[in-house]
Amino acid sequence: MFLKRLYIQKCESLGSYLCRVSEDNYYESIITLGKIFEFNHFNVTSSSFDKGTLKDLSVYLKIEVEELEKYTCDFLKRSLGLKSENYIKSYVRFCPGCINNFGYHKWIWQMNYVSVCLEHQTYLIDSCLQCNKKLHLHELLRQGCNNCKEFGNTLTKRKPSYEELYTQEIIYQCIVDELAVKKTNTLDMNTLNNFVQLGKVLLDEQTSFLDANQTIRIKSTSTKPDDEILMWSYFLTDTFYLFENKKALQIALGNIDKYTLKKRSRKWNDVLRICKTLNTPHLREAIEEYLTERILNGNAEKNTILLYQRLEIEHSNIFLKSIEIRERWGLSQDEFRCLVENQVIIGCPLNAKKRALAYVIDNIKEFEEMLREKKHLISIQGAAKFLGVSVDTVRRLMHNGVISESRHPSSRMIFIDKRLLEKFVYDISKRQVKVLPISSKPLSQLLMKSAKLGINTEQFYDELQNSGIKFYYLSTQPKLADLWIDAEGERWIRKLWFEQKEYLNLEEAAKTIGVTTGVLKRMVQKELLVLNKKNSGCYLFSRGEVNQFMDNYCSVPICSKELGISAAIIRSWVYDRTIKNYFEDINKNRFLINKKEVVSVMKKNVI
Repeated sequence: MFLKRLYIQKCESLGSYLCRVSEDNYYESIITLGKIFEFNHFNVTSSSFDKGTLKDLSVYLKIEVEELEKYTCDFLKRSLGLKSENYIKSYVRFCPGCINNFGYHKWIWQMNYVSVCLEHQTYLIDSCLQCNKKLHLHELLRQGCNNCKEFGNTLTKRKPSYEELYTQEIIYQCIVDELAVKKTNTLDMNTLNNFVQLGKVLLDEQTSFLDANQTIRIKSTSTKPDDEILMWSYFLTDTFYLFENKKALQIALGNIDKYTLKKRSRKWNDVLRICKTLNTPHLREAIEEYLTERILNGNAEKNTILLYQRLEIEHSNIFLKSIEIRERWGLSQDEFRCLVENQVIIGCPLNAKKRALAYVIDNIKEFEEMLREKKHLISIQGAAKFLGVSVDTVRRLMHNGVISESRHPSSRMIFIDKRLLEKFVYDISKRQVKVLPISSKPLSQLLMKSAKLGINTEQFYDELQNSGIKFYYLSTQPKLADLWIDAEGERWIRKLWFEQKEYLNLEEAAKTIGVTTGVLKRMVQKELLVLNKKNSGCYLFSRGEVNQFMDNYCSVPICSKELGISAAIIRSWVYDRTIKNYFEDINKNRFLINKKEVVSVMKKNVI
C-alpha cells in the first residue's frame, strides 16, 4: 500500500505525516487515504485518531502504535491533563515561514493557547494570505490554496510584544519538554508558581463561565502546586484560556466582587499582587476595563477606587471626579451611564471609556447646560395631561411628526419639550364659544393629516399664527383636544397644504409639469426626474425636484416665448440633433428640451 515510508519528524503532527505519505505514494489526496482507513478531515486537522485506525496505520507504516500515538493531540491532552476538547483548534493554524522551510505541520500549533511561532516571532495564521480562505492540511503542505493556487510566503506584519513572547516561551517549554520543568535552566519557577496562584484565584470552585460550545466549570485540583509539578498544568492552561477570553475573565472578576468583603479583599489582593509582578499587559488591561465599567455604570465603591490607586492607572483622578459629578447633579446610575454613552463616546476620538470620561470632565460646562435643559422636558404622560388628550393621541401626534420627541443625554426615556407644546396651544388666536360652527373639524386631526402629507411642522404653525384663522373652543381652558376650526379655515389650510407640501404624488406632479401620468412614469424610467419613494408602491416626488426640473426643461413654445426666438428655428435644431429631445421614446408627439442647451446654441450662432 505504501511504497515509500517517510520518517516522521519529532514535532510533526500525525495528520501532517499522513498527508506527506499520501503525497509521496501518489494518492490523489488525503481524502482517498481517509476512505481506506476510515478517518475524516477533522481527524487529520486535530491529529485525533481512534485506536483501531492507529492499529491499521501501524501495520502498513511499520511504526508501533505507541509511537504513532505520541504525535496525536489525544496523547497531548492526556499528558497535560486537559479537561476539554475546546483546547484543540478545529481548523489548521500554521506559520508560513516554517511551512516553507521544513515542509510539515507541527502538532503544537493546534493548541488553543499557543498563538505565536517562536522561531520567526510572528503570530500563527489560519487562512490563505492571498484570499483569506481557510486551508485544509493537505493543500497547506502542497503550498497551494485550492482557491488561488498559493497561500503566500510573507509573514504577518503585526508582531507579538516581548511580554507575550516570554509567556509563549513558558507554554512551549511546558508542553515540548513534557512538563519536565526542572530540566530547563531558563524557566523561572517563581513565574510559574505565580501563574498557579492566579489560576487558583480566578478559577475558584464557585467560578464558572460560558464557553462557545458548552459551560465549563473549572475546579481546583491541587492545594500545593509545588508538591506535584504535573498539577500546575491544569491551572496554567485554564488561566491562559481566560487570558484569551476577555469576557470569561471579567465574569470571573465579577464573581470575586460577589463574595463577602473579607474574602473579596483577599482575592483582589492576590490578583493585584500577581498582576504587578507578571509581565502580562493583556491581563492588566482586562482588569482595568472591568473596573472602568464598574465606575461608568455607577457601581463605584471605595474598594474600587482603592484598586485603581493601587494599580496606578492613568486618569484615576478622573474616576474620583466622576462620582462628584453624579452627586452634584443628583444623577442616577442609569442617567450618568447614558450621559457618557450618548454624548461622549461619539465625540471622543479614541472611543475609549477612560478617555471618554475625561472628555466629559474637560467639557463639563457643555454637559451642565444639557442637564439644565432637563427642567423643560416632560414625559409622554405629562404631555397628554397638558394637551388634554390621551397618551395614544400624543403617540400618534409624535408618530405623524406633529410633535417632535427629545431624548435627554442623561436618560433613555423619550421626552417632549414643554416650550414647544405651549407654542402649539397658546400662540394661535382662538375664542370661546357655546356652540361650534357648522362643519367644524378638530385641529388635532388636521395637524396629523398635514404631517402625513410631509409638510414642515414648524413652518405650518408659523403660517397658522399669521393667517388670522379663527379657532374655537368650548371648555374654560383651551387645550389641543378642544380646539376646532370652521369650514373657511379648513379651505385655507388645504390651500396652505398644497403650497407648503414637500412631496407630490403622481397625479399632482403630472399636473404641475403638464403631462399625463403615463408620460411621467416613463420619465422616471428614463431618470429624467428623481423619484422619492416614501411609501412602497406609491410614487412620491420632492417639490424641490419638480420645480428644478421645470426650471431646466420646457416645451418648444414655452422656450420660444421665454428666449424670444422662433419656435421653427428651435425645432430645426432638434431635427438636426444640435439640441437633444428628451421626450424621445417617451412622448412622440411632443418635444422636451433643455433651456441651457438652447442658450448655448444661440451664443454659437451669434458668434
